[in-house]
Amino acid sequence: MTAPSRPGPMKALGDLAFRVVDFIAYEFVYLVSPVRKNTFFNGGFMPLADDMVAVPELAGEETNVMAYHLVAATALAGTGLAPRRILDVGCGMGGGMLYMARLFPGAEVVGVDRSAAALRRGRKLLEGEPGMQLIRSAGPGLNFAPDSFDLVVGVESPTVYGAERFLTDAMKVTRPGGIISIKSGYGEGDHAEIKARLARVAGEVGLEMLLYEDVTPGCIDALNADIPRREEMLKRVPWPFSIYGRRWADMPGTKQYEEYTSGKRADYIAAFRKP
Repeated sequence: MTAPSRPGPMKALGDLAFRVVDFIAYEFVYLVSPVRKNTFFNGGFMPLADDMVAVPELAGEETNVMAYHLVAATALAGTGLAPRRILDVGCGMGGGMLYMARLFPGAEVVGVDRSAAALRRGRKLLEGEPGMQLIRSAGPGLNFAPDSFDLVVGVESPTVYGAERFLTDAMKVTRPGGIISIKSGYGEGDHAEIKARLARVAGEVGLEMLLYEDVTPGCIDALNADIPRREEMLKRVPWPFSIYGRRWADMPGTKQYEEYTSGKRADYIAAFRKP
């Protein structure tokens, strides 16, 4: 087998530059961009489920709420799990945390995110809500005691985190009998290959795969329905952050949107149990 070739110096430099811009832009998004007026930073899903819990504080962002419903309700159906302690990795401004608190009344919900600005806004949203904790992630890994959570979720954060690494780290902080549930997606993705890779990693770290489901059509529907709103927001984002914003928002004209329209995109939900 031929060893994979290393990227050339210009590509490596370009990748590094994008990561730097990405890090700055992610903080910028929550500081001064129009996104700061929203509660979520995920792509959403349609149609809405009949059993989705109505949360007045999240009105107008139901397709984004639905992304959390997929990992915290749809993926858990039939498992019998009633989580009392939940971890949301990549919690952003805490909208998903609030939804899960309503879905599982009395549960303690912990959120981690790398953005200080997002967490500040999250604390305002969750002020007065019992059992909520927001923590800034200062480095790699999940810095919690082993066996700390009944449910660990990641909505789109595994795409950035790396789904395989996400499972490895999440397994350590999940209690026996607990569940790890993720929503993620890749351009140029193939569901059979993704599922096989996740199943292999799950087996290696001692997890049981409970579910893998293709949710790409519902993500495309949510994207297309939301394009007018995204266009209006992006008009108020200055260059060069608008370039990043169009890529994040999967807008028409970007490679990310072309991946959806050409069928190359692969979005999924997956759930795993720790024995």
